[in-house]
Amino acid sequence: MARRYVLVCRGPNCKAQGAVEVREALRKALAESEASDVVVLPYTCFDLCGRGPNAVIYPDGQWFEALGLGDVPDLVEHLRGGVSATHLMAEVDHHHAEACYQIFDDVIPDLEAEAVHDAMPRQRGWPPILKTLFRKA
Repeated sequence: MARRYVLVCRGPNCKAQGAVEVREALRKALAESEASDVVVLPYTCFDLCGRGPNAVIYPDGQWFEALGLGDVPDLVEHLRGGVSATHLMAEVDHHHAEACYQIFDDVIPDLEAEAVHDAMPRQRGWPPILKTLFRKA
C-alpha cells in the first residue's frame, strides 16, 4: 500500500489556533485506528494564514482548513476510506497547490527524518562532549 501523508501547518498563525494539538491528536487517533499507511508530519506553512489550522493529505491533494480537535475523528474516518470529510475541505488555488506539491516531494524525506529524531528519547544530563570539556578544565 502506498504511503500517504497528512501535513499539518506549524506556522505561527496555525500554531496559535491549535495546530500542534490537532496534529498530535490526529497522530494518536491514526495509530489507534491502525492506519499504518498514513504518516502525520508538521509542515512549515502553507501560506493560507487566517484559515488555519490547515492540513493537506498528500499525494491525494486534499486540503483542509479551520481544523479543531473535534474534527480529528472525521479526518481519521476520511483517511480510512469511510465517510468523506468534505465539510472540512478547503478551496485552494490550483497553481498554489501545484507549487506546494513540488515542494512536498523535496521536503517530505527531511520531515520524516525530523519526526524520527523528535520521537527519540531525550538524553538526560550533560552531553558527552561537554563532560569531556569540563574534565579537561
